[in-house]
Amino acid sequence: MDQSNACACCRGSTLEGRIPAIAFGRRRRLQAPSGVCGRRAERSRWERCTHNDCSEYRYALLHGRLVVALSTESMRPLTEDQTRLVFEKLAGYLGNNIKLLVDRPDDEYCFRLNKSRVFYGPVRLVRQATRVSKDALVCFGVCVGKFTHSGKFRVEITFLDYLGNYALAKVWLKKSSEMSFLYGNHVVKGGVARLTEGVAQRQAVVVYNEDDIPMGFGVMARSAVECGAAGPEDLVVLNQADLGLYLREEAHLSAAAP
Repeated sequence: MDQSNACACCRGSTLEGRIPAIAFGRRRRLQAPSGVCGRRAERSRWERCTHNDCSEYRYALLHGRLVVALSTESMRPLTEDQTRLVFEKLAGYLGNNIKLLVDRPDDEYCFRLNKSRVFYGPVRLVRQATRVSKDALVCFGVCVGKFTHSGKFRVEITFLDYLGNYALAKVWLKKSSEMSFLYGNHVVKGGVARLTEGVAQRQAVVVYNEDDIPMGFGVMARSAVECGAAGPEDLVVLNQADLGLYLREEAHLSAAAP
C-alpha cells in the first residue's frame, strides 16, 4: 500500500495537527481521533475511507472550506480473518448449508461487525442502521455471536433459529429432559430420544424437543457409536447455549436480541 495515500490508521499512527472545520452549525477546531482518514475530498460530496479496519471518517468541501463530521457508525464489514473465524464456527453446525445464509433468493444478506458482535441481516436494513449513532445503535438484524477478548468467536443463542433451520447434526430430547436442559445442564444418555446417525465426538449439534422445536446447541461428548454403549447417566451433549439464557442472562442478551 502507498503510505503517502494511506489513512492514519493504516499507517499505524494518528493524524497530526488539527483540522479547521464547521460542524454542528458553528465553526470550531476538531482534534482528529486515532484511526481516522486524513485525505481530503476532491469533489464537493460526502466521501469515506475504504481502507480495511479504518474508522469511517466523513468529510466534504463546502464553499471552499473543509466541513468535518465524525462518523456515527461503528459497524463495518468483517476482516478476512474475522470472516474465516465466523464461517468456521458456523460450518461446524451447518456444513455446506452455510451458503444458504449468503445466497438467498428473497433478499441480499450480509454480515457486519458492531463493536465486538457480529450481526446478520439484509443489506437494506444495514444501510438504514448507518443513520443511527453508534451510542444509540443496539442491534440490527440478528446477532450471530461475539468475539471474545482472546479473539475467539462464540455463537450466541440469538442465532438459534437459523442454526435450527439448516443444522446437519441434531439431537432430540425426551420431554422429561427438556427443563433440565433449559436450566443450563448437559444432556445425559437417558434424556436423548434420538440423534442423527454417524455423529462424531466433539461435533457441533443443535438440540430439539420431540416437536422439532430448537432449544439450544452444544457439542457431542460422545460419538453416536459410543452413545449406544453408554449408561443412562453418561454425558452425551455438552450444553453451550439454550433458550433459558434469555432469562438467566437477560441483561447480557439485551444488547444482542433483535
